[in-house]
Amino acid sequence: MKQKRNWRGKGVRWVAAVCLLLAAAAMYGWWHFFYSREEMERSVALVECIRYETLTPTSGQQVFFAGIGPDSSLVLPALAPDSTLMRPHRKAGWWVNRYPLIPSCHGTLLTEAPSGSWHGTLSGKGWRQVRLRTIQNLEAEHRRMKKQLTEMEEYLRVHGVQDEGYTDIAERALLQRGTVARTAALLLQLRRFSPDVPPAHRVHYIYKVMTAGGNFVMKPRATDTQQGWVLLQTADGQTPPGVQPLSPLPWAVATKGEKLVASYPGLLFLPSHPLASSAKKAPVQAVIIPVYFRPDSICPSGEVLFPGGSPVFTPTGGFVGWISDGRFISHPVLSDKL
Repeated sequence: MKQKRNWRGKGVRWVAAVCLLLAAAAMYGWWHFFYSREEMERSVALVECIRYETLTPTSGQQVFFAGIGPDSSLVLPALAPDSTLMRPHRKAGWWVNRYPLIPSCHGTLLTEAPSGSWHGTLSGKGWRQVRLRTIQNLEAEHRRMKKQLTEMEEYLRVHGVQDEGYTDIAERALLQRGTVARTAALLLQLRRFSPDVPPAHRVHYIYKVMTAGGNFVMKPRATDTQQGWVLLQTADGQTPPGVQPLSPLPWAVATKGEKLVASYPGLLFLPSHPLASSAKKAPVQAVIIPVYFRPDSICPSGEVLFPGGSPVFTPTGGFVGWISDGRFISHPVLSDKL
């Protein structure tokens, strides 16, 4: 009887231990997979991306441009990058863990891939067409600007400083002379490009992430153009202090219905000058907004309210996906990308 009571006591202790372990695992899982509103706000970051392309000849000057337009010509071509070409595009992004149950961020953040011309037209006949069309457009623009400059110079020749508007026309003429000269130099370089041998073509990306704790230069780690995301990482591989990396729920969640979105509403309406040159931290505060997604996963407010890269949560705080092009997208599998 005594031995039976000992075995019974041990069984009770084992059951109690297992129950405690299960309770602890459940509490840890809840703590790890479900986030408070304050943690949701710290999981999102403001991402700036400057995207431009270059053509580099074997000899001569490099040509910068923004992409290739519908008419097969270079968009915003120039011999030196200016503020228009280097204008940053803003998205949201979220800090991500590699493994679900352990802290494994290492400074990685996922955001929506920047839009641009993912083209293969700068080779063979495609390059000849791009070169010819760009030269034609620039020649027409050069003639128009020279005509305007001639009219300004004629006005300045027949009028004096005492005449109303003279100073304004003189300043505009000075700027126009510089524009005409730069366009002529660009045309000269484009004509030097061989129509049969395309110059070296490269797409450049400059990423900066802005949080409440400061700015961080990022480098691309992986890109998926089909799913439309890019994975960034801090230069030193360290997670910035104060941010909250996310781990997705291990079970599927319906894309329609009520969700919570952590984002920067109205981001598209911020001034377009580079924030990195003036701001030391994110100029706007992330907020949590309840949203009801339609059965087709579309967010009614779209990109206006929720920029691409905004993380999406269940009403109880479980991370389930993100916003891309105004649509709710389930979180991607990133373990093989990190």
